[in-house]
Formats: sequence, structure tokens, C-alpha cells
Amino acid sequence: MEKTISLEELCEFICNLNTIESHSIGYCGDNLIDIKNSLMNEFEAPYTWDKSFFLKKDESGIKTVIGLNIDEKEKVAEVWGPYSKDINEDWEKQYKELWKLIVIKYKNMIEQYCFFCNVKNIRAQAFIKSIGAQETGKHVVLELKKVNLSSITRQTDPNISPIKFEDYSEFKELHDELFANSYYTGEEIIRLINSDDQYKLFTYTDNDVFSGYLLCRVDEFELYIEYIGVKDAFRRQGIGSKLVEYIQFKLFEYTYINSILVCINSNNYNSKRIFERSGFCLKEYNISYVLKND
Repeated sequence: MEKTISLEELCEFICNLNTIESHSIGYCGDNLIDIKNSLMNEFEAPYTWDKSFFLKKDESGIKTVIGLNIDEKEKVAEVWGPYSKDINEDWEKQYKELWKLIVIKYKNMIEQYCFFCNVKNIRAQAFIKSIGAQETGKHVVLELKKVNLSSITRQTDPNISPIKFEDYSEFKELHDELFANSYYTGEEIIRLINSDDQYKLFTYTDNDVFSGYLLCRVDEFELYIEYIGVKDAFRRQGIGSKLVEYIQFKLFEYTYINSILVCINSNNYNSKRIFERSGFCLKEYNISYVLKND
């Protein structure tokens, strides 16, 4: 980190800007507690938050920030930023100066930088394109707030339950087929649900026949749907909608959870339709970019 700064000051700076669409970065969230938890728990040694953020500040506080959430094994970094509160033209110069420091420091350590910014964050997009990153897709974040749901009292679907050991093999095969290039393989998800209580994997089985699944992550105040998948032979039977409805039911078991979030490709019209029919509304519209460190 270029200058000493407290965790609280950094979190407040990110939170204040990330609530504004023209400054928003999709990786970071807009809840102060969630941002703090992410910095403390997701930025793993040796790349803890205090060693992974580059910034400029003056007597008034932080001016510009770029951070990296680094996966050392995969040599990939999610870029938290760029952020700047300057309203003049200095922001572009400051972005480039910080990025130069990052490239020098991680030249032989990171092979790929991933960016995820709001479509209205024009300054970030201009900078990201200027350093040679390529657009890889557009994504919508949909949200269902608990306050917009009436308490569900009916019996949950008996065909849906936490995954059983005997379904591990079929789940892994289906997941790797549907999400071949995703950030988690089927095997990695199985390890996750057996080692991290935040992750819950539910399956849909009818007469002991595995048909589909939904993976979610329970965070401080929000529940994130990470994946949902249904076998080809069982599509157009409402299984995806039933899995989403089940998660709505589960929402009331977590009294501290305020909403359900899901991020999907903007061209995935079938998934969008499932969630919109279930009451989800648009929260964010983001663009993803990748910069390969050749």
C-alpha cells in the first residue's frame, strides 16, 4: 500500500462511492459491513487487504484507490476499482500512476486481471480500455427483497433437499457441463459445501432421479444465488422456478438476511425470465473485462 490507512477509512471510501452508479464496481458491494468482512476474510495471506491496495491521499483523506483480490494459485486478480472522488481531470493521471505500480509489483505473479464495473461508470471503462483490457460480457444483478415478500407458510417442495452423497457424481457432471469455464468446478463446490457453512447446495430429485440443483451463499445480510442448473431432459418443467421458490422460503429461516441476489449474463433470457417471474428486480448492470498479462 502506498500510504498507511485504516481499514475503516478504506471501507468507508469504497462504500460511499460504490453506492453511486457512475462510480460502482461490481465486486465490492454497497454495504459497509459486507465490504469490511470481504476485506478481512477474502483477501488471504500473503495478499491481505493492507498489502493489496494502492492509493493516493492528501490532507483531506483518500483521493484514489485500486485494489487487487488475488488468487495466488490461479494467478488471477479481481480488481477492486479504480475509484476516485476527484471531479477534475486528475483522476485519469492518478489511475495510470497507480496501475503502473501494480504492473511493476505483480509482473511475474499475476497472469490475468478481471474488471467488473457498472455500465454507467464511464471513467472506469475508459481507463480499463486504455490499458488494453477486453470486454468479456454484460451482466445483470437481480435482487429480491424480503420486505417485498409475504411470509410463505405452505409446505416446501418435498423433491428439494440438501444434496445427498449419492448425488455428488451426477451433480459434478451436470455442473461441469453447464458451466465449463466458470470460477468453480463441480469438485470445488463439493469441497466448499463440506468446509464452509456459508455455501448451501440444494438438489431437485423426483423418484430418486437427480434433475437439477441450486448453489447459494449466505452472507452477512444477503443470500447470493451462485449457480442454478437443470438437466436437458427435465427442462421446461418448472424445476428452475421451484428451486428459486424454495430459496425464497428459506429466506425466512435466516432472520438476518434482507434480500436474495443473483448475477447472470444479460443475454441469458431464460434465467432472467425465471427470476423476474419470481419477483426479482434489476439492481445493477455491469460489464466484465479481462486483461491478460502476456
